[in-house]
Amino acid sequence: MAQAIINSGIANLDPTSLLYDLYTRLYDGMTKANQVDAPDYTTDPPYEKEEDGSIKVDENGIPIIDQELIKNKLAEYSDILLKNSAYMLANAIVSTISPNGGEGGTSGSGFLYRNGDTMQGSLGALYGFEAGYNNTKIFETIIDSEEKSLAIVTGSLNISEDITVSGAVNLSKGIFYGENQVFYYDDKFVLHIANEDITIEGSLNIDDSITIGLLNLNKDGIYYDGNEYYHSGNSNNQKTNWAMNDGHVYGNLIVDNDSNLNGVLTSNGGFSLNLLDNQLLYSVVKEYLNAEGDVIHVPYITLNTDLSIENNHGIKFNDNYIVWVRSVDNVVSFSAPGAIMNLGDSGENSDGEKVATKYIALQTNITNYNGAYNIITHDGTGNFPNGLSVGVANGIGDSTMQTYYQSSVDYGVVIHDNLRFGSADGPCIYGEGDKLKGKLSFTDMSGSLPAKSWINTEIYCDYSSSLIFNPTSNLSFSATHFKTDSAHFEFDKPIEVSTVAIKSSRYKTRLQEDVLFFDDGKFIEGIEGGMRYAQNSMFDGNLFSFNPDSSSISFSSGFAGSGWAIMQDVTTGNTHATFDNLTIRKKMRVYELEVQKNSITNGSLWVSDSCSGDEVRELN
Repeated sequence: MAQAIINSGIANLDPTSLLYDLYTRLYDGMTKANQVDAPDYTTDPPYEKEEDGSIKVDENGIPIIDQELIKNKLAEYSDILLKNSAYMLANAIVSTISPNGGEGGTSGSGFLYRNGDTMQGSLGALYGFEAGYNNTKIFETIIDSEEKSLAIVTGSLNISEDITVSGAVNLSKGIFYGENQVFYYDDKFVLHIANEDITIEGSLNIDDSITIGLLNLNKDGIYYDGNEYYHSGNSNNQKTNWAMNDGHVYGNLIVDNDSNLNGVLTSNGGFSLNLLDNQLLYSVVKEYLNAEGDVIHVPYITLNTDLSIENNHGIKFNDNYIVWVRSVDNVVSFSAPGAIMNLGDSGENSDGEKVATKYIALQTNITNYNGAYNIITHDGTGNFPNGLSVGVANGIGDSTMQTYYQSSVDYGVVIHDNLRFGSADGPCIYGEGDKLKGKLSFTDMSGSLPAKSWINTEIYCDYSSSLIFNPTSNLSFSATHFKTDSAHFEFDKPIEVSTVAIKSSRYKTRLQEDVLFFDDGKFIEGIEGGMRYAQNSMFDGNLFSFNPDSSSISFSSGFAGSGWAIMQDVTTGNTHATFDNLTIRKKMRVYELEVQKNSITNGSLWVSDSCSGDEVRELN
C-alpha cells in the first residue's frame, strides 16, 4: 500500500476559485459529519425484557444483553452518517454552483437569450451557430477534423435552469455557479470542486480515486492518511490484518490461530480453555443456600485434566511455594511457609453439613530429611531415634510420654501420667515425686452387690534403721518401701530371699540362712543333726516325731507303738511323754512311778512284772 501523500494541488488552490470553495465545503462538511460519538454499550448495554418488563437472565443468573437492539442502533447510527455525508457532498456541489448558496437545491430559471432580443419558441441552427457579445464570440458549434460535433463556449457559461448533456462537456476554465467557480481543472489537470457543501443524490461512479484532504477513495478502498478503512467487505476474511485501540465484541469472538495478549485478560462472564475438543480448565457457578435460606452464587474454577509442573516450578501462595518440583531429581516439596499445614481437613456438602476426611492412607514410608532411616512405614511401624513425645486427647498437659537423653548411659522413656494396662479402665502405675505408685482394681463381694474400688500401692526409697545390717543400733540405711491400701500382700509362689526382717520397735525378728532371730540372744538355729534353741523354749501344743520319708507324724502309742511324742491328753488335760529309751544322768524326781518291766544290771538283778511305790527316797 502506497504511503499517504497530500495532494500538491491543494497548496496551489486559488482562494477565490470555485475549486477552492468546493474543496473547503467538502472538507468542512466531512469533518463535521464525522465529529460525532458512536454509541457505546460497554458500560450500560440494553437488556432483553420479559413480558412483564423485567430483565431476562440466562441459566447462570446473568442478564441477557439485547444484541438485536444494539445491532439496530448501530445500523441507525451508520445510516445517519451515510445520509449526513451524502447530504454534505450534494449540498457542497449545489452550494458551489447555486447563486443562493444551496441548502436544499438551486434557485433561478431561464434560457439562453439572444443579446438584445426577445425570442419565443425554439432556436435551430443545424449548420453551425455562433454567439457572442460586443463583437466577441462566446459560443459556437462546429465539426472538427475528426467529424466530432462540438459546442465551444469562449468565456463563461451561465445556466440558470437545468442542463442535460448527453455527450462530453469540455470546459477549459471549469464550471461556475453564480460568480463562484465550482468545477475546474488546474494546470496539472486536476479537477477541483470548490464549494462548502456538496450533496450527491443517487450513485457516484469513480474509475480512479477521490481525495478529500487526507481522505482518499479509490477502486481499492477508502484510505485516510494512507490507512485503509475497514468495513464488512474487506475485513470479514481470513487475510486482513486488524489493529485497533479499544474494541467491544457484543457477540462471540472466535480466533482460529494463535493469540498473543500483551496486557491483562479479564473475563467477567467466565472462561473455558479447550484442547482437542476437550474442556481442560473452565469456570462454573454453583448455587447454595445460606443460613437465611437465600440462594447465593459461588464461582469455581474446574480443572479437567492433569497438571504437569516442570522442574524448579510449582504452586505458590503469598509468594511462597506450597507445591514445588525442585530442580533436584525426584524431589517434590509440599509446604506452608509462615502458615499451618493441615492434612485431612473437613468440608461441607451441599446441605451445609460437615463432612470429615475418611482417612489418610500412607502408601509409602516417611523418612528423615535425607532418607537415612524410616520414621513411619506404610504398614504402621514407627521409628523415632532422636526422641518421641506423646500427648493425650483434650490437650491436657504438654505430653503424657516422651523419650529423654541425659548421657550415653542415662536415657529412656518418661511417663508423665498413668501407664495403664489392658484398657483405659485397667490397672495403672505412675510416678509422684520419688515414689512409684499404682492403682489396682478390687471388687468387694462381701456386700449384697459387688463394689469396685481402687487400691493404692506405692514403692519408694527412703532412709530407715536396719535389723539386717546393724540390728543392735538405730543407724539409718537406704531402704525400698512397699506400701498398699489392701489388707496384706499375698504370693501364690515361693519367695526366696537371703534375709527377712520384721519391722518392729519392740522386737528384732529376722530370718537368715539356718537361723531365726527373735531378739538379741534369742534364736533357733539349724545345726548339723538337729536344731539349736537359744534360751528357753515353750510349746503350747504337742511334740511328735516326724518321718521324712512320708512327710508325716510317725508316732503311735502303746508298748508296741513307734515314734515319740510329748502330748496332752484331751480327756484329762494331762501331758504324756512316750519314748523308746530315756536316759537320765542325774536325778529323776517322780511323784508317781508305774513300771511295766524292770531290768537291773551291774551286779544285781531285779525283775518284776509291775511295780508301784508311794514314796521314793534318796539313799546315801
